[in-house]
Amino acid sequence: MALFQAADKWLEARERLLNLLEDESNHEDLRASAAWALEDAATKDLSIAEMLLRAAEHDSSESVSVAAIGSLEGVAEKEQFCEPLRRFVFRSDFRTRPAYSVIVNLLVEERIAWDARLADRVEKVIRSIGDADQHYGDPCPHALACLQQIVDHRERIEYASGQATERQDSTFQGSNS
Repeated sequence: MALFQAADKWLEARERLLNLLEDESNHEDLRASAAWALEDAATKDLSIAEMLLRAAEHDSSESVSVAAIGSLEGVAEKEQFCEPLRRFVFRSDFRTRPAYSVIVNLLVEERIAWDARLADRVEKVIRSIGDADQHYGDPCPHALACLQQIVDHRERIEYASGQATERQDSTFQGSNS
């Protein structure tokens, strides 16, 4: 009996969070908090993840979009969510920075196939943080950690496939010309 009551309370809480997220008359910090609170639920119910994706793509509030992007990490390897996150990385707006963080985790944890073009873009974005012309925000330790993760993972992949030696050889030959 207690288990059913707890389940009912969770369903009620989830519905309240969904309503908070959708209602743009609520303060954006409250709506962003609702998005973060729905992260775990999104892994269990893809309709919630789809709602978070809509908020990430279309919400008028930057903080709500950023929270929604971060909340998608648990389902981000699924194509319907991964592809929009990839697109965010190739944009140049406030969605780019939270999306690269999710993408780095997907690549490094091998939850999606290695994509050198995507990794190069992520690295470029991270290296541009702090550049006023790029609008990616200020540097932070998290960005440095993501950069280190992506570079380390790229080197492991290149070493395993023999590309690292080829790259070093071509760099060395190019410097002698």
